[in-house]
Amino acid sequence: MLARGQAAYNARDYSSALRIYSDAAVADNAEAQFRLGVMYDEGLGIPADPAQARQWYDKAAAHGYPAADNRIGMLYLYGRGVSPDYTTALAYFTKASSGGNADSKNNIGWMYENAFGVPRDYGTALKYYLEAAASGSVAGMLDAAGIYQHGYGVTKDPRKAFEFFSQAARAGSPVGEYATGLCYYNGFGVPVNYGAAIDWYTKAANGGYSPAQNELGVMYMEGTGTRPNYKEGWRLLRLAAQQHNPDAEQNLKAYSAQTWQALGGLAATAGALAAVASQGTPPPALSEEEKNRQIWLQEQRHEEDVRKYNEQKNN
Repeated sequence: MLARGQAAYNARDYSSALRIYSDAAVADNAEAQFRLGVMYDEGLGIPADPAQARQWYDKAAAHGYPAADNRIGMLYLYGRGVSPDYTTALAYFTKASSGGNADSKNNIGWMYENAFGVPRDYGTALKYYLEAAASGSVAGMLDAAGIYQHGYGVTKDPRKAFEFFSQAARAGSPVGEYATGLCYYNGFGVPVNYGAAIDWYTKAANGGYSPAQNELGVMYMEGTGTRPNYKEGWRLLRLAAQQHNPDAEQNLKAYSAQTWQALGGLAATAGALAAVASQGTPPPALSEEEKNRQIWLQEQRHEEDVRKYNEQKNN
């Protein structure tokens, strides 16, 4: 039964997945209880309801399901359905980590990096990130990369940062794919390779990651590493702008006149842009983990990353 539920979930048939998981959860299946909690937590096939999610997480945790303890910790960390409580969050993460949950190790590291309920300690943060990454946590790979990238508590090491970004990319993370493309584009920890940058940006863009859609769109508009393709560049920028990516919104304004001219004037462009717009499809939903990483990379560090990458390239 759970295999059918997972197949429906992977196909984004959330209504079917919700029904299947609900039946199994009521029958006291711990994995189904956890997965049902995730759907309530992230609002997949049903309005988001952190309180309902917590109830199902509690049931799964009572069966010794470590991932459920990790999710409860996240509710307390971000204050979803409960008041933020870093001490309680850390307790749940620690319990989940003891049970072998990789993402909880990363969350402990994140609390130490950001001084959430504990003194800031980059060395301890990196320790947990590396443990998480070694256990297959994509978040651990990305956060370990960030430590080496910025030199938080360690000597900056672009090569190690690239290695961890590329690990996340190979694991299928859109954020990792984007960051790997950015490294190739700017020669950060690896020689400049526009072709490789395009390849990784494309993977991330196809996964619906707006920063990659924006960067790839600019490469097509500028003809960087490829022949100029204004139609494709415009399409990608529009997809990113539809997700309210501020860089893409600005680039659409900057490139509008250039695109109109390149596509053959007012009459031709009106039809061309309408055709391009019609090709846009809603991007696939990202998991809660990926949403958090997107916020981390795009909103908190993206501008700083680009500046530092360019500094590294020019030095």
